[in-house]
Amino acid sequence: MTADEIKACGADAVVIVTGSVTSMPPIPGIDKAITALDAINHPEKLGDTIIVAGGGLVGCEIAYDETLKGKKATVIEALPDIMAAGGAANILKAVAEGCAADNSPLTPQ
Repeated sequence: MTADEIKACGADAVVIVTGSVTSMPPIPGIDKAITALDAINHPEKLGDTIIVAGGGLVGCEIAYDETLKGKKATVIEALPDIMAAGGAANILKAVAEGCAADNSPLTPQ
């Protein structure tokens, strides 16, 4: 997803969740993004529409938790699938089942 595509989504916040050591990709405007830790400690910064850049366990948990609060979350991931790194297939299955059971509007992209 390009910076222009992210802007076009009209998100209130972009949360960068790029792994255990946060890496800020060289994208114009990235300085306005929120880290995972900041999103967890200051959820008031998120708004109602959120893009979560990073589809690992923490990114998916943040997105899922925010959808349970009635917010719209879109997860974007560089790998072909969310939760693809770290052998988390069983966790992904549980998250997908939880989303379906809760009628969550979580939108993997």
